[in-house]
Amino acid sequence: FAVVFQLLEILLVAVSNRRIETTKK
Repeated sequence: FAVVFQLLEILLVAVSNRRIETTKK
């Protein structure tokens, strides 16, 4: 379960970074 939670967190961070980049552009 810990691994799945970590993967979800990484995915969330990746999506957030993408949204920030899109907003900047």
